[in-house]
Amino acid sequence: MSAERYRPEVTTKVGGRTDTRRRDRHIVALVNVALLVGIGVIAALATGFVPSGHEVTSVLTIASGIGVIGILAWSGVGPRRGLVRDLRDADARYRAMVEELPAVLYVADLGAEATWHYVSPRIHELLGYSAAEWQADTSLWMSRIHPDDRQKVLEDEEFEGRRDIGARSVSEYRMRTRDGREVWIRDEGVVIGDEHDQPTRYRGFMIDISPQKGAELAMRDSEEQTRLIIDSASQAYIAIDAHGRIIDWNAQAEVTFGWSRKEALGEPLEDCIIPITQRAAHRAGMARYMATGEGRLIGKRIEVMALHRDGHEFLAELTIWPVGSGEDIRFSALIHDITLRKELEKQLQHQAFHDSLTGLANRALFRDRVAHTLARQARGRGAVSVLFSDLDDFKTVNDSLGHEAGDQLLVAVAGRLRAVMRPEDTTARFGGDEFAILLEETDKDVTRRAAERILEALRSPFEFHGRQVVMRASIGAAITSNGSTEPDDLLRQADLAMYTAKTSGKGRFAFYEPHMHEAAVTRMELKGDLEQAIENQDFELHYQPIVDLRNGHVTGVEALVRWRHPERGLVLPSEFIPIAEETGLVVPLGR
Repeated sequence: MSAERYRPEVTTKVGGRTDTRRRDRHIVALVNVALLVGIGVIAALATGFVPSGHEVTSVLTIASGIGVIGILAWSGVGPRRGLVRDLRDADARYRAMVEELPAVLYVADLGAEATWHYVSPRIHELLGYSAAEWQADTSLWMSRIHPDDRQKVLEDEEFEGRRDIGARSVSEYRMRTRDGREVWIRDEGVVIGDEHDQPTRYRGFMIDISPQKGAELAMRDSEEQTRLIIDSASQAYIAIDAHGRIIDWNAQAEVTFGWSRKEALGEPLEDCIIPITQRAAHRAGMARYMATGEGRLIGKRIEVMALHRDGHEFLAELTIWPVGSGEDIRFSALIHDITLRKELEKQLQHQAFHDSLTGLANRALFRDRVAHTLARQARGRGAVSVLFSDLDDFKTVNDSLGHEAGDQLLVAVAGRLRAVMRPEDTTARFGGDEFAILLEETDKDVTRRAAERILEALRSPFEFHGRQVVMRASIGAAITSNGSTEPDDLLRQADLAMYTAKTSGKGRFAFYEPHMHEAAVTRMELKGDLEQAIENQDFELHYQPIVDLRNGHVTGVEALVRWRHPERGLVLPSEFIPIAEETGLVVPLGR
């Protein structure tokens, strides 16, 4: 063959005929480009970088179409050995790339136990079965689906069988591998038709999404756990967005505020729980935080008034904190109705400072008020006086009528004391049958009249179960006008005055005098010495004759006891006999 005869096959002839070898190379290049584009998109889908709408099956269809066009063009100019070789090489490269993709490509008939016409070798890495095994057993796919997911996949398969060509499906389900492991599968496919344009097959891919699904499930579990904690919290949990609209509302919030979660979500917070008088401050606080990032209430536990759905306001404890920033910011808050707690605190405080039987102030509260009154009186607020009262012969009532009657008598006495005292005066029960009254901005005459009103109020008999009980009281008063007296000193002085009144005949009133302190000290010392005197037999008997005045004859003698004190000398019975009776030493003294 001469060079001239061969040249038309390798060069362009006169008349415009195209160089066939160059055209063949263009066709092969076009096929390769189409296949590479398809593979690239599949790889991108497998790694999650391409939107799910651009599925691999559509790309495969385009690539196949371009390949067919190239083949037809090639057949039109006639077979070429070089072109066949190039196509074979391109096909080998395509298959190698497909097998390297981290996804299982497949073509399968519609239906639960359909024939799998093609499945890529990656099926072995995914589920442990070879491509040949997978294609040979039509029941293998459905049998490896997790039992809990199988019904859903069957329903989806039945639905897809009624869809048109080109319809795309995406599903996620669990499968069991050959060795029993559980993997999550993302299955994406498109319905394709036969030569009669009837939907008969799927073309798509499966990919392992176990790591992503595990993270998703872990996050869902965390969110569910958080939701469970929030909903089971004993405090109302509320969250709002940057515009002040409610975006979260737990079960306790429904109880606290009366709005259901469905009703509250999306509503302005101020319309649901903030009293009208505080709404302007709420809006100003929101605006300040959005502008400066600073809030007066952020991170603090404060007490605020809250609004219930029915319109009543109540005291609540609020803790609020921000989450996020900018337009994505949200504010979370814990709110607790503290109405009952405040009532309990008030009750406990009352019990701590009031007598449980009569409701009067107790010793602690009375002393505190005396201290405050003396402090004010030191700044020129007038005199301060304390009345100290002890019921005479109260023990007799307890012994004869019982302690219940005694308690009723104390309550009745407390009622009469309240009735005769001024509202600004403080009346207290110290315990037993002891009562005290604090008079502010007073003087000696006012104090005396107050004591007389008490004595008069107690003169009327008390009735218990059809019986009348006459009760008297001994009252002592101490008064100060210079504010220098300590509260305990004033109380002690009133007590000494009361003791003096009682020893003077009971049912009496006495002001404190300085000599009363000396007498009290002497009496205390005698109490200490009396018991020792009995042990040491420091007592003497003095005999006094009894004379019959009619004839002057001695008819007998009277034995009188005298106490020979080592320091005080002879102590008369009028001084130590009352002390012996108070201390219970009168019996051993008589022996």
